[in-house]
Amino acid sequence: MPLDPNIILAGSAPVQIQGPLDSYSKLLALKNAQQSNALNAQQIQGAQLANQRGQQDMADIQALRGLYANGQQPTNEQLMAAAPTKAPAIIKARLDVAEAKAKLQSSADTHAAAAKDYIGSTAYAIQQSGYDPAVVEHSLADAAQYFPDQAKQLAALYQSNPQAFHQQIDQAVLASPKQQQLASERTTAQARQSQAATTAAHDKVTESQGAQRLEQEAANNAFNQSARTQELGISRQRLNQEVQGAAGLQLTPAGLDAAAESYAKTGTLPPMGMSKGSAGVRTAIINRAAELNPNLDIAGNKAAYGADTASLKKLQTQSDIVDAFENTAEKNIDNFLKVGKQIQDSGVPILNTPIRKLSAKLLGQANYGAFEAQRQVAATETAKVLQSANASGVLSDQARKEAETLLDPNATFAQWQSAANALKMDFANRKASNATQIQAIRSRLGGGSTGAPTHGIPDIGSTFNGGKVLKVTRIQ
Repeated sequence: MPLDPNIILAGSAPVQIQGPLDSYSKLLALKNAQQSNALNAQQIQGAQLANQRGQQDMADIQALRGLYANGQQPTNEQLMAAAPTKAPAIIKARLDVAEAKAKLQSSADTHAAAAKDYIGSTAYAIQQSGYDPAVVEHSLADAAQYFPDQAKQLAALYQSNPQAFHQQIDQAVLASPKQQQLASERTTAQARQSQAATTAAHDKVTESQGAQRLEQEAANNAFNQSARTQELGISRQRLNQEVQGAAGLQLTPAGLDAAAESYAKTGTLPPMGMSKGSAGVRTAIINRAAELNPNLDIAGNKAAYGADTASLKKLQTQSDIVDAFENTAEKNIDNFLKVGKQIQDSGVPILNTPIRKLSAKLLGQANYGAFEAQRQVAATETAKVLQSANASGVLSDQARKEAETLLDPNATFAQWQSAANALKMDFANRKASNATQIQAIRSRLGGGSTGAPTHGIPDIGSTFNGGKVLKVTRIQ
């Protein structure tokens, strides 16, 4: 009787042959598990290091509290011994504070000396003029630009108590280091001249010989003076000439009109010294300003000029910063679009999400990493422009997220192009708006036109942002 082959296999399960996909899935699972274990080990090691650093920081902080508990400043050696991780920063900060204090003190001393010399020179000019009313008036007017309170007090004292005014002028001259140095040099020169004259009389020399000796003594004095003393002497000679009215100032009709318009707008007269001639020119400028502007309001114009000047400075600074942000953002957006062309695009955003994730993570598409990096860079630079009110370049998380939403990683290429065109149009509008506002302020200040358009788009042939417009491309 022949054997039935099915009897041997009865009750046994058939052999299961694994397919390629099952093997690949198990391999991926094993690889992911290995990577997860390695990552966990690194995280544990990092946490241990962070814990050690935290413990060391706490120990150093406690040690610092103990050093400063008695209210005294610990030495650098004590700091290094007690808190080695914190001491270098504290020592550096203490050195910086000491350096800043020294600079502040030096600056304060220099400013105080300069102020005394300025007031002393003004007082000396008034002395040498014999307290001439015109010199007093214009000298105090010049001083009021830098020391308004003192000039006002001296002007009132000049009207109410001339003797006390003279005393204040004398004290100002005595308080000036520069005036005291010049007075000492004059006294020394006079003493030497007197000594020479006494010697000449004692020796019974002739008048000619005495003159020659005096001239020789004067020449020796001049030779021994330093370069700085010579410069001060020349400056003093010029000041005396101005005070004594040695030379008058002259303005052409056009120059007088220009000075009058400037005074009417800014409320400030040009500096012309303290001579009687300059007093006449100042009067002429004021009168001409009143003729050119019958309803002249010096105080109001001066305040408006100062406000416009500050506004122009602030807006120009902000405009320059925003322009730099915009130029960088446009280049990064173009780079983003260039890389984005290489990314798979189904034409439907909802389908792009799984396709691009699969390409990046499973298939390892190399250009996807470059695409994501360029997208984040473009979004960051765009956010700087959109948050340009503070012009600081410091972004908030909200601004960065909004910019990244505009360049959605799952959008189609056509959507990216549309968003890029809209952003570039917004950048152009911002530039044009800033240029228009700057031009408006400059017009109020009398600075002329910059060629900025009023409709937001530059005209061909006009000047825009420092260059001539040759072509205008309208972004749809």
